[in-house]
Amino acid sequence: MPQGGCRPQKMLGLRGVSRTSLAAVARSAGVVLALAALAATAHAQTSWLDSPPPPWNVPGAPVPAAPPGGGPVDPQCQAQERAPVGSEEMAVVARGWRLTSAWPIQRAGVVAVLRATAAYDGMCRPTEYNAFVFESGQFAGTLSPVNMFARTDGALVDIPVVDSDGRITATFVRYAPTDPLCCPSLPNTTVTYRLQGTAGTRVVVREQAPPPVTMPPQLPRTGGPPVSPIGWAAGLALLAGCLLRRVSR
Repeated sequence: MPQGGCRPQKMLGLRGVSRTSLAAVARSAGVVLALAALAATAHAQTSWLDSPPPPWNVPGAPVPAAPPGGGPVDPQCQAQERAPVGSEEMAVVARGWRLTSAWPIQRAGVVAVLRATAAYDGMCRPTEYNAFVFESGQFAGTLSPVNMFARTDGALVDIPVVDSDGRITATFVRYAPTDPLCCPSLPNTTVTYRLQGTAGTRVVVREQAPPPVTMPPQLPRTGGPPVSPIGWAAGLALLAGCLLRRVSR
């Protein structure tokens, strides 16, 4: 048995293959390996929901401008949009954000919360969206320090709830590193907010830190456990090493 776990050449079906072709395959495997390593690093990053950042809303700040959408909006996506109603929605639209019929504004007393998006994906799902809070018509901040994307970790789900005392409750979906986009397996994270400061310049602050996210118990799977990005990276590293050794012979 050859060293390093590489199978004999005849088992790999490499007879008649030039060294140039093998080198190209090895380089391709190296590129895939690098991408797998980047994916593993991205999965390891901590969400702002797990490690709360410093307060991100500043008294007296204007509504943030929407990020560039990257091109014209698909007419089918544009058909689900609606015109702004009230000074709060007009202030958000004036900064480049888009309102959708599925996201009605929420009010309780002088507090209003509305969601708006900058663009859509190919299925007309919102991308680069956020929730904007107003008090007595004055902008008081956003519910998330970063813009959100549908079907990704940390995306706002359901409608934010505004209580009579001005407190706001919002729920965010959570994904495990190996979850497909369709099916997040972690429990949602619920965050509560309150308005803080002096009248006219109050801002939204996070009130309650959620418990740390834990993996839910799962029934045993048939056919073996799913391969993590790190597992793919290890397998690709072995393949690239075998190919490079054969090219160097």
